[in-house]
Amino acid sequence: GLIDYTRSGFYTILPLATMVMNKLKNKIRDLALREDFQEIELPKIQPTKFLKSSGRFCSFQKEIYRLSEEFGDLCLCPTNEEAINYLIRDKLFNRQLPLAFFQFSEVFKNNTPARGLISSSEFHVFESYSFHHNAEKVNEKVSSFEKIVEELADFANLELHYVQTENKDYGNYLEKVSTGQHKFLLCQRGHASLYESGERCGKCGERNLKERGLGIAMYKIFDDSFARNAKASFVDSRGETKFPYLATYGIGLSRLIYSIVDSNRDDEGIVWPATLVPFEYFLSPQFGRDLEQSSKTTQIYTFLKSHGKNVLFDDRINERIGSKIKTSRFLGIPKTIVVTKTKIMLQKRNEKTQSEINLESILK
Repeated sequence: GLIDYTRSGFYTILPLATMVMNKLKNKIRDLALREDFQEIELPKIQPTKFLKSSGRFCSFQKEIYRLSEEFGDLCLCPTNEEAINYLIRDKLFNRQLPLAFFQFSEVFKNNTPARGLISSSEFHVFESYSFHHNAEKVNEKVSSFEKIVEELADFANLELHYVQTENKDYGNYLEKVSTGQHKFLLCQRGHASLYESGERCGKCGERNLKERGLGIAMYKIFDDSFARNAKASFVDSRGETKFPYLATYGIGLSRLIYSIVDSNRDDEGIVWPATLVPFEYFLSPQFGRDLEQSSKTTQIYTFLKSHGKNVLFDDRINERIGSKIKTSRFLGIPKTIVVTKTKIMLQKRNEKTQSEINLESILK
């Protein structure tokens, strides 16, 4: 009930997952705005000349979805470093730096083979970019992004490991997942490094555990080459023409959904973090064919909705109540309400027994 297969690499995000993703977006947006990133929305179709200007078209060519020639030399956006530099070209002044932008978007990569939400052809992402006078100033924004990732991990009940690499201009945040595409070493004190970098942790010298991780967030610091190729210059306080340094930051929203479900579940199904629960209540009559019970359940549904409660009303007629309750627990809905002829019964996701309630006690 979270996603639906369309074709290899492409998936429809269904209502349940969309509700969770919107909560993630709202949280990330609040954090990004707090850290002085400004929200924009870049086109998802861009001229291939952007990628050609940076010299990356050749390296990305096999992954790019190109439009037919009748539409011009265009492609579905695989990445936006070039596009963001063309955006600021001829718009920069010394007093405007630093500049930082973010967007929620989809990027497209012709990945083969696709692996569900882990490695699909259409990625739902949060991506952000910042421009700075020099390399030293970039690190301040990297610290801002690290705060965003840390607070997001707490919000989503995830344990993300920052993986050290030899290249200090690149940082990767991994969630420990058995199906992850990265091998990394995790020491007992929480430090992490790529698998290739050795068998003992460089920080504390303790032996590492071999793990697999899924890349959830990343940042990369570039030099001024992107701005130079796009001719996006500024004039500094000395009157000299310079090109700003670029840093790019990303969070994979599709992978985030996958990782949250993988890390928050039990034998019966999903156990959503309280911050991300799509529905607070699962509501159903005991017997769907009983008109009296159905009418009573509809009244309760209307009552709960009028008081701001988020309710999933299971009005399937031919499904047995036991199967419905199993569905409720599988979907991770915290509270299940079953309406009989004479009673209203409540069962919480973390409890095995039901208790009789009235509408007033629900609101409390």
